Amino acid sequence: MDCGVACLTTISKQYGLKIPITKIREVAGTDKKGTNVFGMKKSAEKIGLSAKGVKRDKETFFMSFYFRLLYTL
Repeated sequence: MDCGVACLTTISKQYGLKIPITKIREVAGTDKKGTNVFGMKKSAEKIGLSAKGVKRDKETFFMSFYFRLLYTL
């Protein structure tokens, strides 16, 4: 499952970075189940982007964000 790292690869390309998905997958610790939030944060920071992890209950989470993001139930 490469959904998270594929999105991060696309975002990095928008900033002119040429980082292969294999490298982001490696840094993020992606496995057959996908990538966890810590892996996404770590890989985003490694390529020079800022990232922040937050913990919220589901209702608060969906009410407090006004932009698109990846979320796995």
